[in-house]
Amino acid sequence: MDLVQLRRFLAVAETEHITESARRLGTTQPALSRSIRALEQELGVSLFERSGRNVRLTPCGELLRRRASPLVAGIDGLGRELAAFCEGGRHVVRIDVRAASEAVTEAMEAYKRKRPDTRFELGRGADRAGCDVLVDALGADKELAGVVGWGGFEVTAFFEERIGVLVPLESGVSESASLRELTEGGVVYPAREGGFRSLCDELCARHGVAPDVVFAGGGPSLVCDMVALGQGAGFWPERSWGDPPSGDVRLVRVREGGFARRVVIASPAGCELDGEPRLFLEYLVRRLGARWVR
Repeated sequence: MDLVQLRRFLAVAETEHITESARRLGTTQPALSRSIRALEQELGVSLFERSGRNVRLTPCGELLRRRASPLVAGIDGLGRELAAFCEGGRHVVRIDVRAASEAVTEAMEAYKRKRPDTRFELGRGADRAGCDVLVDALGADKELAGVVGWGGFEVTAFFEERIGVLVPLESGVSESASLRELTEGGVVYPAREGGFRSLCDELCARHGVAPDVVFAGGGPSLVCDMVALGQGAGFWPERSWGDPPSGDVRLVRVREGGFARRVVIASPAGCELDGEPRLFLEYLVRRLGARWVR
């Protein structure tokens, strides 16, 4: 039993979903499943049981979660404390951005103008050790974790936003429309795979819709351009991505319920941030809060 196995176990315990956990960890679903099976074989117990398309903890799994969470958080926190102790780490903020990247990048740029000595280190992957701030997202209907969650992180703040659909400005669609009507000409996505696309695919599937993906990649600005050219519709989170950069499109609300997500800002559990990481975390929460108010 090693630290990577425990982090992977805690990620699955948090989401109760192998595929979603693999996405967050930056690994594949088969690799994650093999790691969980190996841990179960080593311990000689079953840690999860199937619950429809999801999994849930067995009593043995729940015991391991309670014991392992503070241990992993403490080990991760040790690396942060050592970095802060060293002279070179005083003005470093280690941040993992998995959602609302444009809004977070704007906040980083504005913060650096105020405090030019700050250095940001970006991380993404299975090993979050040393990460001070995590920005991620999940469906608005998903329960937020308890005090210790997100693989050793705890929720500092979250912001909920609707997910609308971009359509060409001159389209005949009204201000709200059914999902099937909005996606009948296909959809464009900002990435070939990943969190926002996976969430939208899941929401569509709940309503029995499987839209044709005509283009994927290039980020939100290219999605907007493709919609303006009539190549398809584009899902658009209303707050974190801001107003569409083109006047040739408009945002329509999905008539079906549930098209929303939570942007979550998390910090290491069991380790109080200090210095630059704490200052930036507080700044980021305030800045996103102001963006949501606008």
